[in-house]
Amino acid sequence: MRGRILGAVPKHAPGCPGIPDWSFGRPIHYSVPPDALSFLIDECLHANLVGVANEKGYVAHHVEHLGLKGAPDWQLWKRAIKEEWIFVTNNAQDFRKLYRRAQLHAGFILLLPMVRPEVQKQLFRAALDHLGPRKSLANRVIEVDLLGERAIINELELP
Repeated sequence: MRGRILGAVPKHAPGCPGIPDWSFGRPIHYSVPPDALSFLIDECLHANLVGVANEKGYVAHHVEHLGLKGAPDWQLWKRAIKEEWIFVTNNAQDFRKLYRRAQLHAGFILLLPMVRPEVQKQLFRAALDHLGPRKSLANRVIEVDLLGERAIINELELP
């Protein structure tokens, strides 16, 4: 199956298929299969999680790259539902309430501890590894917590 190449696009390009990793001042392009899972990363998490998802063959967007910084939680939730994006956040309390309202959603990932960006990357990698080759996380939540230096993963059905 032939993948699509994520190109260099403006940060706020509407409807862009993915945001490249700009970590060294120039875009890094990743090949992403057309049926790859897609993620929306909340602003409470570091934007470098987009690159982590891209490295693993997924499409990801950060809230700031879409011009949604400061948007209310319900607006991000509705956007994730509409676009069929898996939402990634550490705001467990608010987003659990919102996702319980949805009859069908693409799923969401909770990185539970408030940690530095490097640790966020490790926890998100653990969640993506947990996903494995599946093509859906529909109506599921993956909670990733930290016990010492070990990631603890719990997957639940929601709603």
